[in-house]
Amino acid sequence: MADHYLEARDTRCIDLRPSEAAILAQMKPKGRYNIGVAQRHGVSIVEDTSEQGLADFQSIYEETAERQGRKPKPPDYFEELVSLLSPAQQGSLFFAEYLGMRIATALVVYFGPRATYFFGGSRDIHRHVMAPYLLHFEVMRKAKALGHQCYDLWGIAPPDEPNHPWRNFSVFKAKFGGVEVHLVPTLDYVYDAAAYDGYVADRRHPDNQ
Repeated sequence: MADHYLEARDTRCIDLRPSEAAILAQMKPKGRYNIGVAQRHGVSIVEDTSEQGLADFQSIYEETAERQGRKPKPPDYFEELVSLLSPAQQGSLFFAEYLGMRIATALVVYFGPRATYFFGGSRDIHRHVMAPYLLHFEVMRKAKALGHQCYDLWGIAPPDEPNHPWRNFSVFKAKFGGVEVHLVPTLDYVYDAAAYDGYVADRRHPDNQ
């Protein structure tokens, strides 16, 4: 159990306090280039926390999870999350649209100085327009305008695990620059040993990884 962590301990954060030009300048050249590619193709970014927005988010998120071999969270998880965050202006759903189709999405949570990319994904079509790059850049711009100081990409592969299942999207996130942050493990205080054993057993089940 000592090496089984339920949440990401390694992440990447982009400082939003510098100017927009400086935020772009600190990105890897390929990151800046792909943002420009999306802009030249006419990709647009919208926010939508409506019922339709939730449905579109779930569809893209599930497609991404299936492609990556992960079990997606159920729709009611996101319905409840957005119903709590959106009215309090503590979160939103963002979409990248191309030719009238939503092809990438991000669920972003705002808390204190931090904006966090919590869940999201992209469709396996129109990949040449690089929509996810513009999506995250526009999320950064929105978070900066709201006064948040950093954008947390929430979860990257540990640096000493080259075969980690998160390796591919960690490479994607690295193109936005920023710095890696390595957190200490979380600790659980157990009040009900039997219930906790059931919780841990459920999280260890292959279908819940």
